[in-house]
Amino acid sequence: MNQLLATRKIIVCVGPGGVGKTTTSAALAARAARRGRRTLVTTMDPAPRLADALGVSLGAEPAAVPDAVAQALGVASGLLHVARLDTARAFGALVDEQVPDPAMRRRIFEHPIYRQITTALTGSQEYAAMLALYDIVRKGQFDLVVLDTPPTANALDFLEAPRRLAEAIESPAIKWFARAPEGAGAAGRLSVSRLRAGGALVLKRLAKFVGMQFLDDVAAFLTDFQAVLVSDPATFQSRYGAGIRILGTYSGRLGNSGDHLTLIGSRQEPILDFSFSDSWYPATDGSGFSLVINDPNGATSSWNSAATLKP
Repeated sequence: MNQLLATRKIIVCVGPGGVGKTTTSAALAARAARRGRRTLVTTMDPAPRLADALGVSLGAEPAAVPDAVAQALGVASGLLHVARLDTARAFGALVDEQVPDPAMRRRIFEHPIYRQITTALTGSQEYAAMLALYDIVRKGQFDLVVLDTPPTANALDFLEAPRRLAEAIESPAIKWFARAPEGAGAAGRLSVSRLRAGGALVLKRLAKFVGMQFLDDVAAFLTDFQAVLVSDPATFQSRYGAGIRILGTYSGRLGNSGDHLTLIGSRQEPILDFSFSDSWYPATDGSGFSLVINDPNGATSSWNSAATLKP
């Protein structure tokens, strides 16, 4: 255990209720702090279990435990810190980072779908907790972060929930809902009359259960997150209209024989990472044709293949 506390940067305590997760989290954090590591013990559980275990109050910002508590635990002052992960603030920070337009951020924050996703959707709280945890670790304030988690029947559910939520959001079905309809003035709205017969049938059946307005709200909300990179915004908007959000501009040209493209997000995470070859479709070499993706809603991991592209 001493080796674990001395070498790890993050320890996550998971499991069902009543097995001592919170007590273990507090004990591990106190032991690490006694050994001289600057330690934060935090929780995403709204219940006051961790606060009760240590006899302290928890806030969104990490704070050192009072000197009297540190002394009782045998910890030097300023080495043991506590906090409660603020999942709402984590989601808000994510939107602030990804959406530069203030008006669009306001629409997202006020949208009922956003409130539903960030409060009631299965896995959303775990996803936000991981975001908040990542930000804490990235700042490098602590040698060790111990995370106490809410009770879960399967210990791995907490760790799997963010991945499952991300996969659900990236699924072709969700992307289909977010796809901008064809036709002028259609940005951000779904309409049964503008979809193929098969899609219209699906929407009609769904509308019986949740209402067409709800489906329109989902489409409008997801469309707010769609964005493109362009070299000339004025030319792009003159051709495609102002309904598509322009995230930014790029300069330079791709290599004539092929190239490798990597798109990095605000958290330095790779969003896209793929290569293409000029030999795949000779018509794209100086003949006025561009390579386009066959299925923009498909998995981006397959973009390295000529079969996923067309001139």
